Amino acid sequence: MKIRQNHTFKKEFLNYFLQTGYMPQENEWKLIYRYAGDKNPANRYDAAEVLRFRCNAEDETLLRQMTYDKNGLVRLNAIDSLEMGIQEESLNRMYELMSGGGRLTRGYAAYTFCDIWVNQKGYTRSSMEQYRKRIEELYKKETDPWVLSHFERNRYLSGVRDGIIALKNIICEAQDYHIQCSAAYRLMEMRTPFNEKEINRVFEEVLDDIADSCYLKEELCKVTGQKEPPKILVVDRENSGLSQMLEYIGANQTEDWYVASAGFSPASAICIEMKEQADEDCDLTRYYYPKAIRQLWRYDYIVPIGVKLREDEYPFQRIIRIFENEDESMTDLKKAEEMWKELSEFIKIDRKSSGGDSMKTVRDDAVSGRTLEDMDRAIGNFKMNKVSDPIVLSDV
Repeated sequence: MKIRQNHTFKKEFLNYFLQTGYMPQENEWKLIYRYAGDKNPANRYDAAEVLRFRCNAEDETLLRQMTYDKNGLVRLNAIDSLEMGIQEESLNRMYELMSGGGRLTRGYAAYTFCDIWVNQKGYTRSSMEQYRKRIEELYKKETDPWVLSHFERNRYLSGVRDGIIALKNIICEAQDYHIQCSAAYRLMEMRTPFNEKEINRVFEEVLDDIADSCYLKEELCKVTGQKEPPKILVVDRENSGLSQMLEYIGANQTEDWYVASAGFSPASAICIEMKEQADEDCDLTRYYYPKAIRQLWRYDYIVPIGVKLREDEYPFQRIIRIFENEDESMTDLKKAEEMWKELSEFIKIDRKSSGGDSMKTVRDDAVSGRTLEDMDRAIGNFKMNKVSDPIVLSDV
């Protein structure tokens, strides 16, 4: 009976963070680390997912160790969570797994390798050209279409427009429904307000190649009838004051827009003034805390506060410069709400003028370019499930 209660406690404890999205506190991290080595693989699996929330140097090292776990599903979730990583050792481990892992392992590792690359080296034309050179040999050797769907998504993100055509061809030529799902989900991830018409046309063209009884056909029809919501990243130096407040206001005033904030040198905690200004029943610090810039490719708009950004460092996004002379330590809620209103109006006008076909934010003059984008509609969670297949352990 004692063992059963102990297992129930661990499961409920880990699920609490997975279901709420709360950032664990220091004493809770100690338990999470303990459960990452638990005898029960289900607890190790959940712990790996919670570790991605913070993914500091120690968390990343632990996740990398978990990619050697004896349980295949735990290994996959650790690889998945490492998409928030930044260490060279993590890049090297993903390359190793792309080179010699099973089918699912290679696909997951290819996906995560690209994210770590962007986290570490930035999302510029030169860094993504270097990325393509680094993975070129593995890409040419890969023959499995499920794995290739992840490579093609990455190539599109890096500026190769052929990636979208390759994904379309995978859907049309695949005899396996699960491979079709994987390629379709990659295209959904790549869909933005600026390329939605182009992606929609691809979906319309592949419908006849998908069985009528498959839910994927219904899902693609639904997607093509919806506007893609913008993904907005507000950046400043410390991510402790105004940028956090704009994220908070944006999250509470928009139902479908995705708003996040980050800092170049994140502070240890949000400022006390923001805690006092915000009207929240729960502990605000569980949701809002200073974060480093990660997975930059996910965002359509970059909004700098108190900093001036260079166009060549953000060639695949639109920089909105209306607040670059503002004081990032300003925490007046009323003024912040006015700023959010100004920002949202600016984006609405920009979206209307782009018409869903503009290639400026993406790779218009690069190697023919991709047009950005996971997210499961929440930070770090906006990602379609990479495993659209039933799990076959021999494939891991």
